[in-house]
Amino acid sequence: MEERILKTIMWSDAKGVVVSLASKNLGRAQNDKPADFNEFIVSYPAVSRQRMSDFLNRIVLRNALKDVTNQSTHAEDSCLLDASTATSIEIMLRHLQTLNTGGKIKSLWAFLDTEKKAVVHFVNKKGWYAEAYFSSPDEFSVLHLLEAPDGQKSFIPVTFTQDLSKLMSKVGRLGGFCLHDYFPRVKCDFLSKKGRKNKTSDKPAKSGGRRHDKWDGL
Repeated sequence: MEERILKTIMWSDAKGVVVSLASKNLGRAQNDKPADFNEFIVSYPAVSRQRMSDFLNRIVLRNALKDVTNQSTHAEDSCLLDASTATSIEIMLRHLQTLNTGGKIKSLWAFLDTEKKAVVHFVNKKGWYAEAYFSSPDEFSVLHLLEAPDGQKSFIPVTFTQDLSKLMSKVGRLGGFCLHDYFPRVKCDFLSKKGRKNKTSDKPAKSGGRRHDKWDGL
């Protein structure tokens, strides 16, 4: 059984308490004005993964922060070619398990899947964790807090951004490795569906339709 998501919190909701308590519990940060969870964690290079995980979990337990797991995972999985074979979290956890059990992967910087709409970076802080970047029309950051079957806690910081170009170039220079590929049938099915959509794209849109915003209420 893999790790499960305990809770997902927004940087905009948590940044005040996270930054203020970190200075008291983790020491001085290299960056005292982080823009997201990814920058916050990187600003404490000497803090181990376990110590950072314990700190972040205490923050969540002691503060009433909104859980945005469903909204976040939906936005992440929408960047995949096909989330029915494996979700974004499942793909990252699979490779984290390889690293944390002594295995190796082709590159520590990689595209999430062949759709290349997300970049993942694996970081070793006396234990591996993944930081993820997803293409999005909106700029925001979340933190997934996870728990393994044995009770061990971990985390995955995520940044949604309009511009992935620099990170994509970095992955490209390192070989363009994708963490997840698909069977030919899945790719063909996707291309067929895409082709059918293109054929009907010039039809006039029906009026009165309800617009769907997956981040309503956040």
